[in-house]
Amino acid sequence: MPEIGERHHTTHEDGGNDEIDVTALTGRINYVDRGDASAWDFTITDFPIIGALTDISFASIVPVGTKRISARVQVTSNAVGRLFSLCKKGYTQGYNMAMITALVANYSFIMDLEIDLDSNRMASYYLSENTFTEISIFVRGWWI
Repeated sequence: MPEIGERHHTTHEDGGNDEIDVTALTGRINYVDRGDASAWDFTITDFPIIGALTDISFASIVPVGTKRISARVQVTSNAVGRLFSLCKKGYTQGYNMAMITALVANYSFIMDLEIDLDSNRMASYYLSENTFTEISIFVRGWWI
């Protein structure tokens, strides 16, 4: 069997010449795993504003220079189809937002989402309605 690089080279489009060499990026963007924490970072009381993009700070959790976070998000709503979303502060369109939807009433939905942060470690959240009975966020790690 050919070596991995050789096998990749022979089976890839354009003989592997269409790829980007990222070796120069080594050490420039790193993922930091937060470790075995034991509590949510945010709960429903941290999200009082409904129907508008509202700022939320991650500055007390992640260090200066953080570009993106990985977060576990859990939501429960007493109505179907309710939306909770997070995005980089300053974004206004829904296309580049991390979203979780309550697909069934009174059932918890859990997702792992990636959220971009601005240079001040800020994001924005959006709640479609005030039917949520639970919103919990835990930052699992970050890219710096």
